[in-house]
Amino acid sequence: MDGNERPTATEIARRAGVSTSSLFRYFSSIDDLRAQVAERYMEEHQDVLEPHPPDGADYQERLRLFVDLRIRAGSTLGPVNRRMQGRVFDEPALIPIQTRFRAILATQIETHFESELARVTPARRADLIALLDSMTSIEAFRILHETHDRTESQVRRSWLPALDAILRST
Repeated sequence: MDGNERPTATEIARRAGVSTSSLFRYFSSIDDLRAQVAERYMEEHQDVLEPHPPDGADYQERLRLFVDLRIRAGSTLGPVNRRMQGRVFDEPALIPIQTRFRAILATQIETHFESELARVTPARRADLIALLDSMTSIEAFRILHETHDRTESQVRRSWLPALDAILRST
């Protein structure tokens, strides 16, 4: 997903050092290739996407771990996520990958804050997950980090008390 925004099969094959026919021996289409590249990228970054807090972690530790996880996600996955979002309209094969990616990030919230979310109604739970996911999304990290020139430490300093206030209000 780098270089030319929409490389041809010939360009992809040339960069990979294979013939175009060899390329299509492994992939049914360019969309299939792009989808598999995105899937592989997600698999390579499972450490950012699907970790769980350690058993017995208290609330403050879970909160810190979650914020650190989201900052790492913003730093490591942000550039690819930005490209994928920009291409999803032209490349429908990326839609399920983007949807799965968003679902994984929402599940992180449920995993880290299950005991806090268990105290509220299902509607409030859904609202909280959506709010926390939006606040700590890769896009939110990018806005804070790039647009507002905030360091990772400053983002952490902003997110921790804000998330704590929201979660304690449950």
